[in-house]
Amino acid sequence: LRGRVILGFAAGALLLSVMVTLVTDVVSARYLVDQRERAASRQAVVNGIFVESRLTGDDTDPSGALDAVRLGTGAEAVLVAPDASASTTIGLTIDDLPADLVAATEAGQPSVQVYRPGGTSVVAVGVPLADGYAYYEVTELENLDTTLQTIIWAGVVAALLTSLLGAALGWWAASRVLRPLND
Repeated sequence: LRGRVILGFAAGALLLSVMVTLVTDVVSARYLVDQRERAASRQAVVNGIFVESRLTGDDTDPSGALDAVRLGTGAEAVLVAPDASASTTIGLTIDDLPADLVAATEAGQPSVQVYRPGGTSVVAVGVPLADGYAYYEVTELENLDTTLQTIIWAGVVAALLTSLLGAALGWWAASRVLRPLND
């Protein structure tokens, strides 16, 4: 009977802590991804407006306009001209972007999408510009992935500690309840 009580308390504590961990992980992941999407969108729009201002006038050099943008750490950009030529920062091409993001941006709709090329999460933002130009900015979410992994591991450790605490509480409760029977 003592073993069953201890096991029941430990199992209840484990179940409760796993449920709390899952809810915490899902809620925090959604919140953090939403925050990153909004921040990346705002930054891409600001950078797109800056690039657009550099493209006006007689001297419209797409590469120069793109080079003038200060990108954050882990960010890359592509500027697509109306004739479909692209100026890009190192390593990123228009073909690396999701097709539906490119199609929506080319249709004049600003777009945001999170995807995982090569196993690392990124957020891509497409900003339509004047005169048929389109600006795309991709920002890595590696730090976000690390944060979410830390939250998961903290939840696992908390679930194990809670189970041990539940077993100790079960042992104490079983001792109290069974003392009259032992006597």
